[in-house]
Amino acid sequence: MIRRKRIFDSLPAALLVGILCSGLLLQTQWVHSQDQAEKVPPGVASRADPDVPPSALLTDRGQALAQRLKQLRRSMETMGPRHPTLQDVKQELADVKEQLQAWASGADSSIGDAPITKAELNDQDVRQLLLRIVGKLNQLDRRVTRLEAASGS
Repeated sequence: MIRRKRIFDSLPAALLVGILCSGLLLQTQWVHSQDQAEKVPPGVASRADPDVPPSALLTDRGQALAQRLKQLRRSMETMGPRHPTLQDVKQELADVKEQLQAWASGADSSIGDAPITKAELNDQDVRQLLLRIVGKLNQLDRRVTRLEAASGS
């Protein structure tokens, strides 16, 4: 009976396979980390953008608009001046900027100066903001309770 020799029976072959697998794993992790470095959360990357007010980043819709603004700008950079859809992209870019400015005008004005219009906030935005406010209020309430218990009041 002839016994076949397996490739992993010899130490040099096993080391070679181990080194190749490790190299492949390291390369895969490096590529993944580079992809993750490019994918910055919408709120973080848009904070430096002067067209995106910080108040717009409080809601999902505002974050989506900020991301769309970034995508449209990137599209415009790749298009030539005679591209057939350039005017449509410019129009959509202007519309997104206008929608984002609704948050800026609402944040800059003091309470009671200008009424909030329906274009600035929809029901879903109000619900999201309300949930965040309630969450912060609950955190503050727990903190006050702990401080009162610690001080013995």
